[in-house]
Amino acid sequence: MTDVFPPCFANRAEMVWDLPGAFTSGGTSVFGGESQVRRMDGGGGWRAMLQNLVLKDAANQKTWQAIWQDIMLGNTKYIVPRPPHRLKASFVSTGGSVPWSDDVPFSDDSEWYTGSGLATLAAEVELRAVEAQIILPPGAALEGGEPFTIVGPTYGARLYHVARVLDVAADEDGDTVTVRFGPPAREDYAAESEVDFENPRCTMRSVPNSDGAAVNFSRSRFATASIVFEETFT
Repeated sequence: MTDVFPPCFANRAEMVWDLPGAFTSGGTSVFGGESQVRRMDGGGGWRAMLQNLVLKDAANQKTWQAIWQDIMLGNTKYIVPRPPHRLKASFVSTGGSVPWSDDVPFSDDSEWYTGSGLATLAAEVELRAVEAQIILPPGAALEGGEPFTIVGPTYGARLYHVARVLDVAADEDGDTVTVRFGPPAREDYAAESEVDFENPRCTMRSVPNSDGAAVNFSRSRFATASIVFEETFT
């Protein structure tokens, strides 16, 4: 079972996500000097970078020390949460950060989700596809930009973003929306597969950063930590 990178760290604003890859240029056009630039890598792979995270208390320092030691022992594979923040689908609600009857929130002040962010595929999505039909919960809608995850039988949890909404078929039991998304589908997904807008995440590995370290940890009173993850298929 793949470990989950602690949400209390992944939820920080210092965690930056991107899709680096290879591009090619078709040269300059004779009409207006335009140049055509296209991707050569089929959409790229996710990278998540957490740089100079300040670990202010003993609990966070101990948690990071455990992660560091685990990676040093060779366990570099993690499911990394991609907190949507302002990109969150509008129909995904949060629970006000008070999960317990005694009004005590989580130690990292994270909030509970209501479970309303779960949708399903209306039809099969094939490997490399960039369009999908998604059945949303009643009253829900998409605008474009929202992150989501589909868990496949071969490669597990994979992260995608809605690029645009192409069509909406209204239904009182939940609209079916046709979306263009990216990166391209990592594998075939069957109809009725769950589309998770509530907990976007991706299967990744810790990789050496610019300093050559798989994970950095400055052990001081106010320790700092850095880590880089890249999407993995092994």
